[in-house]
Amino acid sequence: MTQKPEKIPLQEHTAALQQEKAVRLNLLLDLGLFVPVLTVAVLANSMLLLTDFFEYAKWILGSLVSLLILRRIRKGHTEEYEYGPEKIEVLGGAFVACLMLVGMVVMTGVIIVRIIKPEEVVPGFGLVGMLVHLAGTGMNGWLWFRNKRIAEESGGPILEATWRAHRADTFVSVGIIVSLGLTLSLRQHHWSVYIDPICALAALLYPAGAFVAMLRRSLDELTDKTLEETVQLQIMKRLAECFDGYESFHGIKTRRAGRRSFVEIRLGFHTDRSVGEMMDTVHHLKTGLETDIPGVEVTVVPVQADRLFEGHAPKTHIKIVPLSSATLKSALALITTTFSLTPDEVPKLELEEAVEPGRHTAALAEKGISDPRYWVALYHGHIAGVTGIYYTPLDRHEAVWGGWTAYDPKLRSSVSRAKMLMLEKMLIEARATGRRLLRLYTSTLPTEAAANRLYDRVGLKVYRTEPLPDGSGTVLYRQAEVASLCEQTGVA
Repeated sequence: MTQKPEKIPLQEHTAALQQEKAVRLNLLLDLGLFVPVLTVAVLANSMLLLTDFFEYAKWILGSLVSLLILRRIRKGHTEEYEYGPEKIEVLGGAFVACLMLVGMVVMTGVIIVRIIKPEEVVPGFGLVGMLVHLAGTGMNGWLWFRNKRIAEESGGPILEATWRAHRADTFVSVGIIVSLGLTLSLRQHHWSVYIDPICALAALLYPAGAFVAMLRRSLDELTDKTLEETVQLQIMKRLAECFDGYESFHGIKTRRAGRRSFVEIRLGFHTDRSVGEMMDTVHHLKTGLETDIPGVEVTVVPVQADRLFEGHAPKTHIKIVPLSSATLKSALALITTTFSLTPDEVPKLELEEAVEPGRHTAALAEKGISDPRYWVALYHGHIAGVTGIYYTPLDRHEAVWGGWTAYDPKLRSSVSRAKMLMLEKMLIEARATGRRLLRLYTSTLPTEAAANRLYDRVGLKVYRTEPLPDGSGTVLYRQAEVASLCEQTGVA
């Protein structure tokens, strides 16, 4: 049985029709000028004019492919593409860019041969070629601005590639007119035979960068490259706002397809929650993200929260509790293994002081540390994470410092929830101190790369650096206003 064409929205149908008309006009103009341009190029014996042969050939083939794709979009024949017309449009844009780059490589080889074995340009037909390109400059300039306007209105990658190419062709035509003029006016000099092929090579290489950029952007979308970090931060902020509505976070999948972005979020909900409660959380999350991110489509996939671990352990919530003598040893072990610390570097005194204030006050004061406080995240009785805060005498009046923070990667998907909880806990406690700034330090060592990416996203900027004592890296001192951090991460 034949599958019926998919009925696409009116807006997408109108955009596809508008783009189809623009591409059809390009095709008709190219077909009409192809034979005259080729004839003049051959008779003039000019590499500069011959480059137009390849340009027109590529344009005609590219326009035919683009026209077929846009017609399929307009008629709704996109059912085999999971993300609809945008995906097939991106595919067409990538094909056009590839076609142009291949043509440039071929023509480059031909021009290099002409540089090695130079020949003179025929003066009469060279002058005709200049007149042809004068007309071509006007036509390409008009198509450049016309197609750019349509591309901005429709957002299609095919028209995006087209207007960029016409912009390049406009400048190339001007360059060809000037180069041919120099070749003909200086033909009494023996070295003038090199002007034509060298300028032809420059004319080919000039637009290559635009097509490489277009191809890279298309490949990013075809391979579902993830969304920008600023968008990911908006997603995490909305997840933090809905924190009480779900039990576990199992990851995010994001992808782009032309004008639209797709976000799939996997959240764990316990079976004791009603369907209505679950749908309220899903609705709040979807509407919030679709308001924040233009053109996004959000899908929330519910996961039974009881199955966070192998063995299906009984339901237990992650809880954040103050560090105690019972959890001290495990917290120290987690910090030591996370940061690969030597015995002298383990913050044993800080954590023991947090459990028993006054025990190491004098010793810590010599290190510039006072009043450390630490908390651990418990999941099924296991230490899922640890975090803390402390003060230093020099800036106690305005800043609180973030303490050692680590997460257990063996907890699989639950570690993501632990990360959010620990970050939220650090910010809540920092805000409760009344200090304006939160400061902390990391390093450029590979073990802290993930932490540095997180701190960059939330706005903890590097304000001072110093080399590590052993010379293996650099210490990065970071700071941000507590109020701004709370706003960025959605801490109420």
